[in-house]
Amino acid sequence: MKKIVGFVALTAIVFFLYMGIANSKQEEEVLSIGEIQKLEGVPVLTEEVKLGDVVRTNLFYGDIKSPGQMVVTSKMMDRIGNILVDVNDYVKKDQTLVVFDTTASQASVVQARLATENASRDYNRVKTLFEQGALSRQMHDGAKLQYDISKENYEMARSAVTLTAPSSGRVARIDFKAGALAYPGDAIITLITDDKLEVEFDVTQDDRPHLNTGQKVVVSNGNGISVTGKVTDASLMTSMQSRMFKITAKIPQTDGLYPGSLASVEVTIGERNNVAYVSFDALVGGNSDPKVFVVNGKIAK
Repeated sequence: MKKIVGFVALTAIVFFLYMGIANSKQEEEVLSIGEIQKLEGVPVLTEEVKLGDVVRTNLFYGDIKSPGQMVVTSKMMDRIGNILVDVNDYVKKDQTLVVFDTTASQASVVQARLATENASRDYNRVKTLFEQGALSRQMHDGAKLQYDISKENYEMARSAVTLTAPSSGRVARIDFKAGALAYPGDAIITLITDDKLEVEFDVTQDDRPHLNTGQKVVVSNGNGISVTGKVTDASLMTSMQSRMFKITAKIPQTDGLYPGSLASVEVTIGERNNVAYVSFDALVGGNSDPKVFVVNGKIAK
């Protein structure tokens, strides 16, 4: 009798151990995402379709420039005697900006000026006698030529030792100080116009068809300053170096936007009015083949 009871107890223990192991295996079994989706479906976020205006924009980066930028350069190797303007000063055309401080150079200017004055007096005397019929036209023309040559030499000598503004504008940059040695071709002062600025940026061949003259742009400098402008030039040929198309847009002169600084350019490349739309996050399939799910009951297809 004891043997039968022991056998039954052992059998029960083995049975419970087997069931425990089986249940443990079932509890440890984890379904894959694909299996869950087959059983339960794919969870998606839903969004209500809206009716309104849709604007598509692209963001580029470019450089702010002044279309009227003028660079005043040195015409001789000499030390700068005096700079007569400061940054942000407004100057008029032919106003003296820089004077070189060399005795020899100044002496050559004085010599050229005296030669011009002598030639002017000689020409005036010859002209008077010519008008009275006392001298021939050949002598008159010779005196006139000598005066013109002397005057040109004086202007060349004076322009070498005194740099003047080629046009009216504002002093944007001064690259030298008084006493510094300048060489021919060195940029001494940069002038800009006050009316408008430009922003230049490059685009790829994929973006080029969407940009045309007259198109609206919004230019920002990253410090909270934004202005609206228009595309004024869109190149028809790529650069040999970058293989990009250059686009130029005019923007108004604004405090905080400076020539030479980097700016972001937002361009409106497409606009549709009164259309049904959803947000970009609701699209699937990428830009090449965009699709949306449509909810039917509790299922989106």
